[in-house]
Amino acid sequence: MAWGDCSSVESISFLLPHRPNSSFIRWHHVCSVLTTNENLRELRVSDSHLHRVAFVILCNQLRHPSCHLQKLHMDNVCFPCESWLFFDVLMRSPHLRTRSLSGAALSREDVKLLCEALRTTCSLEELPVARCCLSVDDCRDFSRILQTSRKLKQLNVSYSCLDKGVPVLCEALCHPDCALEVLELVYCSLSERCWEKLYEVLLCNRSLTHLDLTSNVLKFEELQLLCKALKQPGCPLQSLWSVSLRSALKATPPSQGPGWPGRHQELRKAVQAEKHS
Repeated sequence: MAWGDCSSVESISFLLPHRPNSSFIRWHHVCSVLTTNENLRELRVSDSHLHRVAFVILCNQLRHPSCHLQKLHMDNVCFPCESWLFFDVLMRSPHLRTRSLSGAALSREDVKLLCEALRTTCSLEELPVARCCLSVDDCRDFSRILQTSRKLKQLNVSYSCLDKGVPVLCEALCHPDCALEVLELVYCSLSERCWEKLYEVLLCNRSLTHLDLTSNVLKFEELQLLCKALKQPGCPLQSLWSVSLRSALKATPPSQGPGWPGRHQELRKAVQAEKHS
């Protein structure tokens, strides 16, 4: 089917093979759809190594005034050395709301450029940067964004060792101007200090509605700490995910049973049962 017959298509996905000479022409046609199809809202490029020419073609189309893309997923994609072009797109794409960079090999400079874009005219609302080997310095940059951006609503920093980075993020989450609603911290090697900081977040933050702590070691004492925060009537959290509760379950009192849930509503019930026991 020709691209001209697909004017109603809203989402396309691609895996770009590393064969520059044979794929550039086809890639150019793919990218041209970003400016010719006014209904296209989502593009996914995954598991690809973008050659410099392919990368420039994509960035030029994304920056074009006729591009109305709202969601861009570049998961497990390697960028060439001119990666600054990609982040420059953020400042020139008023329609873009979601940009996923999960699995991308982000350098320290890349994170700086990303945050610089977020501080300007960027309209990004969702930022998945899972599996990006983020550092505590990267978390410091993100924390500054969380304290100033009223647009960013979702941040996913999963699958990075952030035992030192999460406390930095938590300080920003306690800031009165933080508007984040969703925070995903899956498999982040959270330490005892992290749980204490997350407890403070649940007490202070008034916008966070979803917190994903899946695959982090959670002891019974730390579970109790979270429950203590959840008991507060002003806690806005609607869902709390934590499916790795084995160490906590071993120490759970019999009255709470072996099927201790990981979600917020059921945790509240458990807290109330403990309160009246």
